[in-house]
Amino acid sequence: MPLFGKISEFQDGQESFLNYEERLVQFFEANEVPDEKLVPVFLSVIGSTAYGVLKNLVAPALPKDKSYADLVKLLKNHYNPKPLTISERFKFNKRNQKEGETVSEYVVELKRLSTHCDFGTFLNDALRDRFVCGPRSETIQKKLLAEEELSFDQAIKISTAMEMAEKDTVSFGGMAAAAVNKVKIKSRPVSTPSEPKPVKTPMKKNGCYRCGGNHRSDSCMHKKSKCYNCGKIGHLANNCRNRQFAKNTNFVEESSDEELTLFVYSNSESKSNHPFKVNFMLDNEDVLFELDTGSSRTLINEHTYRAQLGGNKLRPTNIKLKSYSGQSIDTLGEITVSSEGKLLTAVVVKGNRPNLLGRDWLKQIKLDWKTIFASVNKVDSSDPVETMKQKFSEVFVKNDKPILGFKATIHLKENSKPWFHKARPVPYALKDKVTEELKILEKDGVIERVDNSSWASPLVVVPKADKKSLRLCGDYKVSVNREISEDQYPLPNVDDMFATLAGGKKFTKLDLTQAYAQLELDENSKDLLTINTHLGLYKYNRLAYGVSSAPAIFQSVMDTVLAGLSGVVCRIDDILITAPSDDVHLQRLEEVLRRLPTHNIKLNANKCVFMAKNVVFMGHLVDEEGIHPTDDKVEAVMKAPVPTDVGTLKSYLGLLNYYGSFIPNLSTMLHPLHQLLRKGAKWEWSAECQEAFDRSKDELSGRGYSFTMMNRNL
Repeated sequence: MPLFGKISEFQDGQESFLNYEERLVQFFEANEVPDEKLVPVFLSVIGSTAYGVLKNLVAPALPKDKSYADLVKLLKNHYNPKPLTISERFKFNKRNQKEGETVSEYVVELKRLSTHCDFGTFLNDALRDRFVCGPRSETIQKKLLAEEELSFDQAIKISTAMEMAEKDTVSFGGMAAAAVNKVKIKSRPVSTPSEPKPVKTPMKKNGCYRCGGNHRSDSCMHKKSKCYNCGKIGHLANNCRNRQFAKNTNFVEESSDEELTLFVYSNSESKSNHPFKVNFMLDNEDVLFELDTGSSRTLINEHTYRAQLGGNKLRPTNIKLKSYSGQSIDTLGEITVSSEGKLLTAVVVKGNRPNLLGRDWLKQIKLDWKTIFASVNKVDSSDPVETMKQKFSEVFVKNDKPILGFKATIHLKENSKPWFHKARPVPYALKDKVTEELKILEKDGVIERVDNSSWASPLVVVPKADKKSLRLCGDYKVSVNREISEDQYPLPNVDDMFATLAGGKKFTKLDLTQAYAQLELDENSKDLLTINTHLGLYKYNRLAYGVSSAPAIFQSVMDTVLAGLSGVVCRIDDILITAPSDDVHLQRLEEVLRRLPTHNIKLNANKCVFMAKNVVFMGHLVDEEGIHPTDDKVEAVMKAPVPTDVGTLKSYLGLLNYYGSFIPNLSTMLHPLHQLLRKGAKWEWSAECQEAFDRSKDELSGRGYSFTMMNRNL
């Protein structure tokens, strides 16, 4: 008899069979139903109607004679037949933004409609194209069409920002609308007898009853806004008819206290998009904020709260926050702080995102906007980092020349033999992009077309993190990697690297632009890395990704370039700099920036971070207190399911061991799990295994997730 849960009969029309089958699998796992009992239990619980359908589908055989997988597949095909691709694409391409539908809601609908369209790798482009064609606002559409290189994510950000800005204009008093209404029209078109005269709706005496703006209430942006006074939908608290309460209360005007859509955390540090920053004294602590008028609430990150404002009691909050890309932002609660004699409330969010100064504080605190604008619109000559970046600007400018003074050599084993593989087919949707990328690499001198070669590796196409560009490399594991005599140059030890950073206060991380592609190969090594593509053979003139000895080769070059520098460590293409004071930090940074252009080594300005309080380096969050696990990797451990076989157990242990040094006595704790990996051991997930599994998660989350001091200090 089942011990956990209850599974009802399947009722078509009340639930999809896909959902029912997912619940059924969980029911089987919770009750540890053995494989040989899956069919009897399945036929017993699905009900007479579904059983009758199944019996007809398998006739003249009986359902009990079929496997569980076959039975489920039959019912899936019957109740949830695969939609026609052409029909689904028709629905997708006809979908425009509806009246009253927000950008976020429209994005969700487009993603839902694309589920069965089989766009494959073209999905993001299809979503972008439909999104650009479908907005109700012509202003937003024109802005999107004017963008030279537009991704789906960028289109969402731009549209949401413009949507929120339009809403803010109305909520701040409808000043723009009032100015337009003051324009006097000197001439009017004369209506012909066949044209009915337009009926003009008279303006209300006090303007829009929803928000107080000088416009018609039926076109107000706040039709769906929630009142903080009466709780009803359709107007703001400052215009609530319940005057007795409203006139004695100050309200924060926003769409909903349950869910706020914030287009935040995408601020670029480039000169063309400097964030507006301001310092506030909160409870006698100097806290740095970024101004964000798109955020109706002021947000303080977890690190600032614990390090500077921890004396304030954290209260629960029912507010749900979302970024304008649709991702949820975890909250810890609310706090009240004192500034300039006023009590202000802020939402504390997880992680180390920027502190955001929202509209709720802007309405209560006066800012020196003239000074703020002046500081943003010009490069501060007193900023030593900006001065240094300008002084060594050549290091951030890409050119086609390789690193000077070094060449990479691929060493082969004795009696090695060449390997030649034919080109693999490229997916049709990617063929144009691959062709374009090959031409770019050829133009930059990274690859060179050849007519023949004794070596050839098939091409591998890897999408980059931005999901719109590609990285091309050879599948060298089937060719040259078999014959390479591995370079013995060791990669730096993690513990040694972090020990070098001891005493650091701030951190600079420099990222090399396409690191391997900057290092030239010697003549004897170029043919070894030839790739076979749909356009023919290309040999590499620069070091390529996928070569097993490439990390060691490049590491030896960078160690030579940066030799003798204190407080500087490098892991292949990432350089980390720190110092006990700002002056020493700047001296070390200047020395690094002086050495790099000497060898024509180029940096990616968009990925460099200068003199930050913390940075992510080699998968760890590094600050002056020590090193910490990063939120995303801890979250991956927390969400890892219970292992069901040796393969999934090895995956979990590999993920956990990345942060193994943060957990004392880890080997002892995981002993029951390691026993399952012994050769010949029978797989049996015991209570001891479950206890070790749960405890390992608890230990990691309790030690690394809240930016607390680690046992491993810098």
